[in-house]
Amino acid sequence: MNNWDYGQSTPSSTWRGTMALPREVTLTQTSQGPRLSQKAVQQVDTLKNTAAAYTASATDLAPGTNNLPITGDVVQLDAEFSPGTASAFGLKVLGNGTEATRIGYTTASGRLSIDRTNSGNEGFHPAFASVDDVPVQLINGKLTLRLYVDRASVEVFAQDGLATLTDQVFPAAGANGLALFSEGGAARLESLTVTPLNKAMW
Repeated sequence: MNNWDYGQSTPSSTWRGTMALPREVTLTQTSQGPRLSQKAVQQVDTLKNTAAAYTASATDLAPGTNNLPITGDVVQLDAEFSPGTASAFGLKVLGNGTEATRIGYTTASGRLSIDRTNSGNEGFHPAFASVDDVPVQLINGKLTLRLYVDRASVEVFAQDGLATLTDQVFPAAGANGLALFSEGGAARLESLTVTPLNKAMW
C-alpha cells in the first residue's frame, strides 16, 4: 500500500509502507459479463467487536455533513445508499472537524472516489494529495460499500467487491470522527453499521 513516487517521503518512522488486507479474488458473473471481484479474507471477521457495533436507521441525509454519534479509527463500515436528489454523497472518516478522508460517489459520472486532499498531513510530497476514483454502477439503484479504516489507511470495497480503492492517509493525532455527507440534494442512507476492529498484532 504505497507508491514509488512518494514512498521514501511518507511521514512515518520505524516502518516504511503498509500492507493491505489479504484478499480473496473470485470471478463473478454480472450483467456486463464476467468480472473479478475482491473481498477481505474470512479471517478478518474474527477481529470484529460486534458487541460494540453501532447501527443507524434508514434516513434521508440533509445536504451537508452529518456527524455520526460514534467515533473510531480502526473500524469496519458497511453502508448502503440511494442517490435520491444528491449530486454526490458518501462518508467521511478519520476526521477532526476540519480535516477528513472523504469516500464519495458522484451521481452524474457514476464514479466512486477516495479524496485525501484534506486528510491531514498531505503536504510532504506534491504527488500525495490526490482524488483516486473508479467507475461504479449502481445495482438496483443502490450503492453498497464496505470500508476498512485502520488509522493510516482506508480500503473500500464497492458493490460486493466489484470495484475497490485503497489509500494511505496520515491524519492528525486523535482524528477519529465519522460522518455521512450529501451534496446538491438529499441522498438516502438505507443502512449503516460501524463495527470496531480488535488489534491483529501487538
